Amino acid sequence: MLIDRDRILVECYRHNERDNWELVTTTGDVAGAAAEDSLVLDSVGLEIALPQVYEDVVSPDEDEAL
Repeated sequence: MLIDRDRILVECYRHNERDNWELVTTTGDVAGAAAEDSLVLDSVGLEIALPQVYEDVVSPDEDEAL
């Protein structure tokens, strides 16, 4: 899993039904994040909203929380 610190972007590689790796990208706007804007990790039984992933993260360009 890769979590971008400069913008709302999470990339996660997962095994698909053919046992191949596929890239799943989750993006969103924290200010306007809807319930469906969440990151799901089935292997560990976790579903977390994007605003929680980026809680207290400060944008390096704006010196403000994302």
